[in-house]
Amino acid sequence: MSNTTVLFVEKMSTSVHSIICIFLIYVNLQLIHAILWTVQFVRLAYTNMLAQLCSEALESFKTGLEQSLNGGIGFSSCARICTQSCMLEFDQGCEEAAIRQANWDASNVRDKLRGDVDEHASAVCSVQLVKLRATYEKQVTIELKEPVKCLLREASQEDVWASIRNHLETLAAVSKFSNAVNEFDLDQAAVDTMVQEMRDYARSLVEVLAREESRDVLIFMKDRFLHVLYHDTDSRPNVWTDQREDMIGTITWDACSAALKVLSVMAAIRLTERPDTISHSLFSSLMVDPSSQDSTTIAQTNAFALTKWEEVSLENTLITPVQCVLFWKGFLQWTRQFDHAASICDTQNRATHAHLSENGPGPSPSGPWRLPGWSKLAFQVLKDLAAVALIAAEGSPHRRIVKIICKVLDVLIKVAMAISPLL
Repeated sequence: MSNTTVLFVEKMSTSVHSIICIFLIYVNLQLIHAILWTVQFVRLAYTNMLAQLCSEALESFKTGLEQSLNGGIGFSSCARICTQSCMLEFDQGCEEAAIRQANWDASNVRDKLRGDVDEHASAVCSVQLVKLRATYEKQVTIELKEPVKCLLREASQEDVWASIRNHLETLAAVSKFSNAVNEFDLDQAAVDTMVQEMRDYARSLVEVLAREESRDVLIFMKDRFLHVLYHDTDSRPNVWTDQREDMIGTITWDACSAALKVLSVMAAIRLTERPDTISHSLFSSLMVDPSSQDSTTIAQTNAFALTKWEEVSLENTLITPVQCVLFWKGFLQWTRQFDHAASICDTQNRATHAHLSENGPGPSPSGPWRLPGWSKLAFQVLKDLAAVALIAAEGSPHRRIVKIICKVLDVLIKVAMAISPLL
């Protein structure tokens, strides 16, 4: 074989070998690409599977938490049980979907699930706390509203504001709220803050009630005056015997004192134990000793004698000293009718006693059927009570009926008063 042929054969061998190598390399590259694509596809499917497991576990947590809360279980217990359940469900799903050869880590997805669970639990906790606070605020309102109004209007206790402060410190709703908040496993500082906010709400409610009541202080003064005037110390109706009518001056004085105490109680908000001289200032300036006069005697008021409450801040002042003087003058003007009725009662009693001592039993000088002197006072009281009822019915659907009853009562009183001299 010639050298040329041998050289050609060698070149052809080399070319075929090169082609085969290139083909093998191409095949290997295609195989690697296919493997990588397959791995990528499987990884994507695994990732989607983890996302699906995470979504299902989170929904399971939300549903379980809602059902547990509706069942009356405490939030902390509900959140802990439902969290453990959903995380266990996710872990079991991961084990079933895991590929041992790949050894892929699902910890990132698990951490994301735990973060979503905690975030949802925190949101639900906030909503539950808002509902809880609203519920106990209503209970505080119910527990405070009527007792505080009664204490302010009647002013029958020695220290009304001390009783109100004691009521604030012993609110059952606040204690129950504290116990309910502790079930949320909050830190003690957060619990203390929420309980203090509830106490602040109670204090602000008392302030609002006091401001509302102080606007009608003159009505409450009149109401208290009438109650003391026509009831004994045991709140039983007074029986106007001769002995009682001889004491009408003292009784009227006590009624005026009770009315002035209502004014002194509503003059300022006293939710601290800081002492003040409001009551002393009002009584020393607006009333005098009844023993120095024939009947109830009220001192001449001087608007410049009282200029401010030195011990009370401006924001806690409900009625200024000058306003107190004006209210008291209006109250005195209103009580003059009772002084006139009392004098009529006393005159008629004296005439009756004189007639009985001279002529014995028989018709009195004023006629056998004439209304007694105190009846005018009783009629006026009925009119005042009707006016108070009309004011209390403001905004009520029964206001029209109350108004009609008051008009009928007014007509009856006028008729009785008109025919009294004719009997």
